[in-house]
Amino acid sequence: MERPRGTGRTGPDCHRRILDAAGTLLAQAQQQGTARGDLSADDIVQLVVGIALSTARSHDAAQPERLLALVLDTVRGGRKTPGCAAEPPTNSFAQVT
Repeated sequence: MERPRGTGRTGPDCHRRILDAAGTLLAQAQQQGTARGDLSADDIVQLVVGIALSTARSHDAAQPERLLALVLDTVRGGRKTPGCAAEPPTNSFAQVT
Protein backbone atom coordinates (compact mmCIF):
# COMPACT_ATOMS: atom_id res chain seq x y z
CA MET A 1 0.00 0.00 0.00
CA GLU A 2 1.35 3.42 -0.97
CA ARG A 3 1.78 6.11 1.64
CA PRO A 4 -0.04 9.39 0.82
CA ARG A 5 2.19 12.24 -0.32
CA GLY A 6 3.50 14.44 2.44
CA THR A 7 3.20 11.85 5.19
CA GLY A 8 6.76 10.52 5.06
CA ARG A 9 9.58 11.24 7.46
CA THR A 10 10.10 14.71 6.00
CA GLY A 11 6.43 15.56 5.67
CA PRO A 12 4.01 17.20 8.09
CA ASP A 13 5.25 15.14 11.07
CA CYS A 14 8.76 16.56 10.71
CA HIS A 15 7.43 20.09 10.32
CA ARG A 16 5.22 19.64 13.40
CA ARG A 17 8.20 18.40 15.45
CA ILE A 18 10.27 21.43 14.41
CA LEU A 19 7.41 23.80 15.29
CA ASP A 20 6.87 22.06 18.62
CA ALA A 21 10.57 22.33 19.52
CA ALA A 22 10.70 25.97 18.44
CA GLY A 23 7.52 26.65 20.40
CA THR A 24 8.93 25.12 23.57
CA LEU A 25 12.17 27.10 23.33
CA LEU A 26 10.36 30.32 22.43
CA ALA A 27 7.88 29.95 25.31
CA GLN A 28 10.74 29.49 27.75
CA ALA A 29 12.52 32.57 26.39
CA GLN A 30 9.32 34.61 26.54
CA GLN A 31 8.70 33.55 30.14
CA GLN A 32 12.26 34.62 31.03
CA GLY A 33 11.79 37.91 29.24
CA THR A 34 14.52 37.22 26.70
CA ALA A 35 12.24 37.02 23.66
CA ARG A 36 9.47 39.27 22.39
CA GLY A 37 6.04 38.20 23.55
CA ASP A 38 4.38 38.80 20.17
CA LEU A 39 6.35 36.12 18.29
CA SER A 40 5.17 32.63 17.39
CA ALA A 41 7.14 29.47 16.71
CA ASP A 42 6.03 29.71 13.09
CA ASP A 43 7.55 33.22 12.87
CA ILE A 44 10.92 31.90 14.02
CA VAL A 45 10.89 28.88 11.70
CA GLN A 46 9.88 31.03 8.70
CA LEU A 47 12.68 33.51 9.41
CA VAL A 48 15.32 30.79 9.69
CA VAL A 49 14.07 29.08 6.51
CA GLY A 50 14.10 32.46 4.74
CA ILE A 51 17.71 33.06 5.73
CA ALA A 52 18.72 29.58 4.58
CA LEU A 53 17.00 29.91 1.22
CA SER A 54 18.06 33.48 0.53
CA THR A 55 21.73 32.86 1.27
CA ALA A 56 22.14 29.42 -0.28
CA ARG A 57 23.95 30.83 -3.30
CA SER A 58 25.39 33.96 -1.73
CA HIS A 59 28.97 34.92 -2.50
CA ASP A 60 29.20 36.59 0.91
CA ALA A 61 30.13 33.83 3.36
CA ALA A 62 29.38 36.05 6.37
CA GLN A 63 25.88 37.01 5.23
CA PRO A 64 24.00 34.10 6.87
CA GLU A 65 25.59 34.91 10.25
CA ARG A 66 24.76 38.62 9.91
CA LEU A 67 21.16 37.90 8.97
CA LEU A 68 20.75 35.41 11.79
CA ALA A 69 22.23 37.97 14.24
CA LEU A 70 19.72 40.52 12.95
CA VAL A 71 16.83 38.11 13.47
CA LEU A 72 18.05 37.14 16.95
CA ASP A 73 18.48 40.80 17.92
CA THR A 74 14.88 41.39 16.83
CA VAL A 75 13.61 38.31 18.67
CA ARG A 76 15.36 39.59 21.79
CA GLY A 77 13.73 42.98 21.45
CA GLY A 78 16.77 44.81 20.09
CA ARG A 79 19.43 43.41 22.44
CA LYS A 80 22.62 42.60 20.55
CA THR A 81 23.52 38.98 19.91
CA PRO A 82 26.84 38.22 21.65
CA GLY A 83 29.52 36.69 19.48
CA CYS A 84 27.83 37.37 16.14
CA ALA A 85 29.55 39.52 13.59
CA ALA A 86 27.45 42.55 12.84
CA GLU A 87 29.91 44.31 10.58
CA PRO A 88 28.71 45.17 7.07
CA PRO A 89 30.34 43.35 4.20
CA THR A 90 33.54 44.90 2.85
CA ASN A 91 32.04 45.10 -0.64
CA SER A 92 29.15 47.27 0.55
CA PHE A 93 27.64 49.80 -1.84
CA ALA A 94 28.03 52.35 0.95
CA GLN A 95 31.76 52.44 0.29
CA VAL A 96 31.69 54.84 -2.65
CA THR A 97 34.86 56.79 -3.33
